[in-house]
Amino acid sequence: MSQSVPSHHRIWSLRRVVLVVQATGFFVILFAISTAVYSFIFGSERALWQSRQSDFALTAARVVSDMLDQSRLFMDIINDLDNTAPNFTQVVSNIASRYETVQEVIVLDGNANILASFSTDAPVLSNLFTIRQSNWFLSTRGGENYLGNLQFSSQNTPYIILARPYEKVRGAIAVRLNMEILNQVVENIRFGDTGNAYLVNTEGQILAHSDFSIVEGNTSIASRPEFQQAINQEGLYFNPDYFNFLDREVIGTSLKIEGTNWFIFSEVEQDEAYATSAIANLLLLGSFTALFLLVIFGAGLFLQRFVFDRIAQLQNATKQVIAGDLSVQVPVVRMDEIGELATTFNTMTATLNKNTEDLRHARDEALVAKEIAQENSRLKSEFLSTMSHELRTPLNAIEGFTGIMLSGMGIQLDAKAYSMVERIGTNSKRLVELVNAFLDISRIESGRMDLVEVPFSPAELAEKWRKQISVLADQKGIMLTINIDPELPEKLLGDDDALSKIGQNLLSNAIKFTESGRVILEMKRNNDEWLIIVTDTGIGIPPHARSYIFDEFRQVDGSSTRKYGGTGLGLAIVQKLVRLMNGTIRVDSELGVGSTFTVTLPLKIAETQPTTEAVSS
Repeated sequence: MSQSVPSHHRIWSLRRVVLVVQATGFFVILFAISTAVYSFIFGSERALWQSRQSDFALTAARVVSDMLDQSRLFMDIINDLDNTAPNFTQVVSNIASRYETVQEVIVLDGNANILASFSTDAPVLSNLFTIRQSNWFLSTRGGENYLGNLQFSSQNTPYIILARPYEKVRGAIAVRLNMEILNQVVENIRFGDTGNAYLVNTEGQILAHSDFSIVEGNTSIASRPEFQQAINQEGLYFNPDYFNFLDREVIGTSLKIEGTNWFIFSEVEQDEAYATSAIANLLLLGSFTALFLLVIFGAGLFLQRFVFDRIAQLQNATKQVIAGDLSVQVPVVRMDEIGELATTFNTMTATLNKNTEDLRHARDEALVAKEIAQENSRLKSEFLSTMSHELRTPLNAIEGFTGIMLSGMGIQLDAKAYSMVERIGTNSKRLVELVNAFLDISRIESGRMDLVEVPFSPAELAEKWRKQISVLADQKGIMLTINIDPELPEKLLGDDDALSKIGQNLLSNAIKFTESGRVILEMKRNNDEWLIIVTDTGIGIPPHARSYIFDEFRQVDGSSTRKYGGTGLGLAIVQKLVRLMNGTIRVDSELGVGSTFTVTLPLKIAETQPTTEAVSS
């Protein structure tokens, strides 16, 4: 019988498992290669932009530094001039006009008196009311150079103030630098489509930017993380990924301009910076996807042709074998592992086919032998039944006449003749019992033993057995005890004649093999069954004999037949009758202690008819 695999075990076919494992492995390999290639391209592109931005930042820093150095050189030149010369103011004006970034210059003595001044627009530095309180004047009086924050003039022009001490008169030289020019310088420092640079002081104020509105709005990035990182780093600092103050994702480089408190930032948006990487990523994705599908498709075709189709052939051949076709053969395409399996399968089916043919012939011969044996058994049973009837008729006559003679009816026997007739009567009874046993066996084996179920009383049946068997028990001085379970119904359905054969055989055997002690007959109810239990204190049955004591003509050993008599048919009849009643029989025994035979039968309760009394009117 074929056994089906539970559904929870039959989750995936081998084909799916192999393809999934293969696809997963190839995907992992392709993913690792593509990741490595993309990482290389991305890293190279980042390194390139880092180098370009570093160059731009250095260039911007150099431009700004040059502008400031020129302004400082201008102030150094003025510092070297003779302020007592009558044309000092004109000389200062002529020199200042040569510098594009200089919007205004003022030279003061120690008392903040103006020695010389020059301005291209409305003056800012020469306001006599603010000079003494201005930061740049106070710084220069203290002997320090001054670099101011970004400011706007009345014309909204951005500027910063640069000042230094005027050593000859302990005064000051101050210059107002035009930051619009610096914005133009920064605006010219562009790279790519989105790259730009901007100038920031240490307070986070943007001093110059390609978009003047940002400068004009006095924008500060003091709280931005990229600014905090820049002021905490020494030299050039590269930040590969951040959102700038315009909320654009960029990569950037920052550098502090030497001699100032300014920082130059150069940035480019990541979409432009990593455009090559993005294109490479798309190309890698497309090419590797195509390669993945091509390899998986090719591998699937290869496996289909050289593995799965051949396995399917083996599967189909196996199903044909299960269906009974043992002549099936699987074609061997290649002598690989599957080819060897197919060869082994073909050898197996050929061997099975040959063995099956041999078994079929043996079965046919066995069936013929069985039919002959059944016919012989039937003929034997019919013969025994016929012979039993033929033998029982004269034996009944002998038993009847000996009974008449022993009772003294019509004839008087002397002691010797009486003993002889008594022996004739005893042996004739034994012959009748033997014939009856043969007759029962033959009827059961030939299938002519019909059980008739009628209502009976278990208590009355047990009492009947006691009366029939008590003579044997009394002769041996054995106590015969009967126990009826009160839970057992008063009336049951069954064949009382067959039950009597069971009970009488078990009780007679118990008394026969018990020299002293007692024999107990019990009838009990056990749920939907009822039990007949016969217990004795006899010689017991050895373990090896319990497997055959129910066979016909078998006793424990040959000495039992000589000593206790009997034909060995009693227990065989009991077992066959019990089985006819759909019951079972079990024996428990211990040598020298006794035996217990337990018959278990289905409990069939007889329906009691209510009695009615006729009432005369």
